[in-house]
Amino acid sequence: MKRTKLDKQAALNLAYRLLIYRLRSRWELENRLKSKGFPSDVVRDVIDELQRQGLVDDLEFAKQFVISGISKLKSPPRLKAELIRKFRVPSETVDKAIDEAFDWDEVAKLIKRKAQRLEKMGYTRRKIVGYFVRKGFDVDFVRDVLETDG
Repeated sequence: MKRTKLDKQAALNLAYRLLIYRLRSRWELENRLKSKGFPSDVVRDVIDELQRQGLVDDLEFAKQFVISGISKLKSPPRLKAELIRKFRVPSETVDKAIDEAFDWDEVAKLIKRKAQRLEKMGYTRRKIVGYFVRKGFDVDFVRDVLETDG
């Protein structure tokens, strides 16, 4: 009994330290704690406690990841794939995060800015469109963005 209490406090302390740096998905935090040798029941209790405190929330983690991905010009399909594959966030949670946090207007501004830089480097319109399509954006969306003023 005493050992479990010590394990739980040590696991909680480690989790707090990990969360200082950035938000983490539930799976990611579970994985890190288990890799440090904490028993599964202790890890589950710690994660549940952190969720009650509002410190572990897959939806909030996914929203922050989406917002961060916008500045890197990551498309929704790429963001979704990465959140599911790398952080094991449930698909429904990822879809909701993208719906709530993905800012198409901001992406359009960033695409225009990047396209202007590529044009100055001598890229043709066709190569510029291809660049964004390879990043996962729909070809019609990219063309519409590049053809509109402002």
